[in-house]
Order: sequence, then structure tokens, then C-alpha cells
Amino acid sequence: MVEKCKVVVCVPTYKRTALLETLLIALEAQDISEKFCVILGNNDTASVEHVFPPFSGSLVEINEIFVSQRGVTAVRNAMISTALKKMPSAEWVACIDDDQVPDIDWLRRIVSAGRSTSADLVGGPVRKIPASQTFWSAGATATGFLPTTFGPVEILNAAGNLLISMKYLRGLERAPFDIAFGKTGGEDYEFFMQAKRSNAKMVWEPDAKVDEIIPVARLTFKGFTWRSYSTSASQARADKMHHSIAFVGRKLVRNSIALPVAVTRSLVRTRSPSLATTELVGRLASLAGTVAGLAGRRLERYGTDGQRV
Repeated sequence: MVEKCKVVVCVPTYKRTALLETLLIALEAQDISEKFCVILGNNDTASVEHVFPPFSGSLVEINEIFVSQRGVTAVRNAMISTALKKMPSAEWVACIDDDQVPDIDWLRRIVSAGRSTSADLVGGPVRKIPASQTFWSAGATATGFLPTTFGPVEILNAAGNLLISMKYLRGLERAPFDIAFGKTGGEDYEFFMQAKRSNAKMVWEPDAKVDEIIPVARLTFKGFTWRSYSTSASQARADKMHHSIAFVGRKLVRNSIALPVAVTRSLVRTRSPSLATTELVGRLASLAGTVAGLAGRRLERYGTDGQRV
């Protein structure tokens, strides 16, 4: 492995060779002056080396590691552990998922944001693109809740477009991502909650953008509501870990009160009954998920073979 990389891009992957190849080509084309390395965390037993592009651009090399423990949490931790142990000169870990494609200036922008602000964590927006148009696709791809301006934020959104300072990682006294969320998802939310408790400096860079194609399975009524339900359940579990049952209860009450206001605002703003309906259904599913998480339910998004659902 290249020991002098200052930036390490970590990519978890599982049986998505076509999508992974598209991502790797986009990484190879990144508009950034410094060389960077890639750690590919493979949650399968078959190598994906055959999709590696012939590097002539920014990349130095790809380091494929195999992670036998199922779930993206174990893969994320294994990649970061590898970077910490084998790349001592690294300053930043940039995280992107195997079903995402970054803008050509993504890495330059997110690293520049980290350096200019001395941030511990930097996040950027994921533009969710529906694989097909359905009644539920607008709700499933909504990103209106994301920040729009550059600067410090209280908490970030997801690990799919994230920069982490190696200095911050070296100071952690725990694994970055909690394995208790290995099959349920929500490991990124819990990580951000821990970062907030430790007063980590979190920054938002709205111009460090990546695209993610949302599959048809998540654009149906079942897929849309399951995603909202299971996400809120995982977040409620994390909230209980870092706060209390009472904290989750108060959050549930606030979100319940806010529901009719949010749906009415959506209807007035868009003048679209269908969009208001997706807002209503999504929020109801989210409230139900919070109740489930409050009760301690573990809603698994990963099958026994590690496949995300």
C-alpha cells in the first residue's frame, strides 16, 4: 500500500460490479492536483479487481480488502482501520458508496473544505435520482432538509458523502461505527451523534456533490414506507444510547405535532395532492419507526447474506 497518501477514499461494496466500475472511473477522473489512494472494502469473497480502470489520472492505486463480517458497519470500520495502520501519512478519509457517482470536483472541494476550516468531519449533498418515476419517487428522493450554505453545522446527514479527519479518527477510543447497527443501518447517524457529544467540528460543503440512483424497489409504497420506518427506528435506538428514552419520547411528540403543519405547508407550496400525500405517508411511517425504535426493535435492512434491502 502507498504510505504517503494524504487522502484515502474508502468505498464499501457488495455485489455491485457495474455500479462500482462507474464509480471508479469517476474517481479516476477527479479534478484534484494531489494523488490519492482508494481502499475498497469488499463484503463478498469474489474479487472485483477485473473492474478496476487503467489508472492514468489522479489515483495512485486501489487497495482491495475483504471483510467477512456482513454489513456495511464492519466494512467501514475495516477500511478505516486499514488506513490508520498502513497509511500513517494520511490526513483525510473520504467516504463514498459503491452506488454513487461524484462530480468531477467532489474530492477537491470536500478536502479543501476540511483543510480551510480545520474540520473534524465534512459532509456534502447526495442528489437522489429515481431509477423510474412513480407516485412515491418524489418522497423517496427528497433532499429539501439538507443545508444549502457552506459552514459549520450541528450534525451531518450520511456517510455516503463524508470526509473524516485522520486526527479525529486517531483520537477515538472506540470503533468509528457501532456494530450494533451493522444490519439495521443507522450506523452513520450514531457516529454523528457520538461526534456531536465529543464536540467534533462538523462542516457542510454544499458544492461537494455526488449522485445516487435510487432503485425501483425503494420507489414503491412498500419500499418508501419501509425506508422511512426503518431509518427512524435506527435513529431512535441511537438517540436512546446517547440521550434517554425521555429524549426520544419528546422527539416523537414534537414530530407528531409538526405533522399536520408540514403536510399543509407541502400542499400550499407545491399545490400537489400527490406530493402532500407522500409527505403525510412518509412522516407517518417515520413516527411508527420512532415508536418501534423506542421499544427496542431492530429492523434489519440487510439479509443474512449482507445484501442491502
